[in-house]
Amino acid sequence: MFRELIEQRVTGDSLQGSTVVELVDLEVYTFVAVNLGPNSAVVALQITPDKGTYLLDSLFVEIPAHEAATFVPKRFLRYARLVFRSAVPGRPTTLAIVFNGQ
Repeated sequence: MFRELIEQRVTGDSLQGSTVVELVDLEVYTFVAVNLGPNSAVVALQITPDKGTYLLDSLFVEIPAHEAATFVPKRFLRYARLVFRSAVPGRPTTLAIVFNGQ
């Protein structure tokens, strides 16, 4: 079964999280962060067993304006999400966050 989630989020100066995705019934899955705006964003992948204790599962990646990056969990826990913020304080940007899994 194919699952897809697409959301647009505006970055801020503090770290924010995307919608949490359950991975239990999926064999392969990927997150994509597309920077639609004029400023850079910093993005990383987090995993969690319980939607309460979040662990980084990637390094933070700076995504310049109009570029994209993919994120694939290295470790398995029940849930995953992307976290993000503006790369430069006071310079927000818009991210399209896409999740595909099957």
